[in-house]
Amino acid sequence: PFHPDDPAQRRRLGFVSHDLLLYAGLSARENLRFTASLFGLRAPESRIDAVLAAVGLDWVGDRPLRAYSRGMAQRLTTARALLHRPALLLLDEPMTGLAPAGIRGLAEILSRFRTAGGAVLMTTHDLAHVAGTGTRAAFLRRGRVEEEVTGPELGAAALESRWLDVFPGRRVA
Repeated sequence: PFHPDDPAQRRRLGFVSHDLLLYAGLSARENLRFTASLFGLRAPESRIDAVLAAVGLDWVGDRPLRAYSRGMAQRLTTARALLHRPALLLLDEPMTGLAPAGIRGLAEILSRFRTAGGAVLMTTHDLAHVAGTGTRAAFLRRGRVEEEVTGPELGAAALESRWLDVFPGRRVA
């Protein structure tokens, strides 16, 4: 079981919030250096370079965050979550503000993360963008799992159909 007061267990988590939780006056590199210091990473520069390149921000890494678009800042939150090589990524609406290319890029990052043995838990309202990216989906109502979906039902059309069955009378957002 997970114990939130155990620092070793917390270090195994990477987190992307719907809110950015970044410092606007700092550059991407400075934000990541700060995060590296919180995790006790030694000589983090090569890792910072790697995660910035992975999210396509290596060319703007020294610019202050306030000069970034929402999508660029959202990609930086993904870089921050990956910086310390977590075992589990917790993602809350990680595609907010991303252009179609950014959404595809995030899907590729998550696929590589899972292939390398990591696990991903994501919340989203956007069924089309997550279809086919996971191994299981769960529809929640008031914080409880209403239904789980696996296998071939993870395609976009099947997910939407299941969602409409679970929540009749509602529109798909």
